[in-house]
Amino acid sequence: MSLTGWYEQRLAKAMAHVEELEEAISGLLDGSIQTYQLDSGNTRTLVSKQQMSPMYLALQRAEGRVSALEARVCGASSRILPDW
Repeated sequence: MSLTGWYEQRLAKAMAHVEELEEAISGLLDGSIQTYQLDSGNTRTLVSKQQMSPMYLALQRAEGRVSALEARVCGASSRILPDW
């Protein structure tokens, strides 16, 4: 596997992680789920609607990882995010 292919696989996984976190945040906010477990590989954190800070921090870090991987794959120097 080429280095580019490896980065593309990592990017796909990182993007899936961002989507998972966004769905969890939405589920916690709309009440469709009551708790969510963040698993970093080293630690596990159970998050409820009242404790959303770890979710937003995890999402911010995951988006940063996607940005870095996109730069490797696409040669992009920045990533444009929607302003919602």
